[in-house]
Amino acid sequence: MIRIRPYKASDVDTILSWCQDEKAFYQWTAGILGNYPITQKEFCFAESLMPFTAFDETGIVGFFTLRNPNESLDELRFGFVIVNPYKRGKGYGKAMLRLGLKFVFEVYGAKRVSLGVFENNLPAYYCYKAVGFSDVVLDTTEKYCILGEEWKCKELIMENRFLGESEYKFHLLKEDQVNLLMGYDVNTGLPLFARMYRGACNDKSTIEDLTDLIKFSGEYFGVYVLQSNSEMTPEEIFSGYKKRWGIETFYQYLKNRGDYNDQSALD
Repeated sequence: MIRIRPYKASDVDTILSWCQDEKAFYQWTAGILGNYPITQKEFCFAESLMPFTAFDETGIVGFFTLRNPNESLDELRFGFVIVNPYKRGKGYGKAMLRLGLKFVFEVYGAKRVSLGVFENNLPAYYCYKAVGFSDVVLDTTEKYCILGEEWKCKELIMENRFLGESEYKFHLLKEDQVNLLMGYDVNTGLPLFARMYRGACNDKSTIEDLTDLIKFSGEYFGVYVLQSNSEMTPEEIFSGYKKRWGIETFYQYLKNRGDYNDQSALD
């Protein structure tokens, strides 16, 4: 399983080793980080952004950054997206981007996300399209002079297609008078959250269902389990907690970036 965490300085050697020729390096950086090959010191520029490292049980497998492209806080922009070359073509890039998108839309709360990719980098372009990015037609095409050639850049964007509060599909489960409210993404079928509460409901579940869900909740972003005795509806309670969860998760991200503890932010 692929997960993401805040970038650590100790990741730099592995990430830089993935670019073994000039063309691949400039397709990745557009020369913004410096001339090939760059040093660890030059790569430190990425730390001024919001850098993330993707990893699995074998170690580091990918890297990307996020930043605000303008004064508006409604948009984030992907940059310096790269995957271990030995992991390419196996779905790692798409999985990493989807986790990044969950952070963008569900934690940070952006309304849209954008990125640029060179026309001569078709594998990356098709990867972005596969996760839902759309082409943007600009009045002026962004161009870079690289390796004695003119490289044109494609602009892509994705609007927040994740669910708003009124778009959740609720499903009630029951076991010994403890009900479970499930929220599903209607596009993917994945649980977005869950909460337990007491009250009447019609659908039955087994204790195995609840156990499996609680185990599952630790493996994906945005899945929560809690119990409440409030007289408010589950939807009202979830709406109130949603913003608090987002703030707490982003605070945990900042705390990990500052190495204030040894934990990695996985959500």
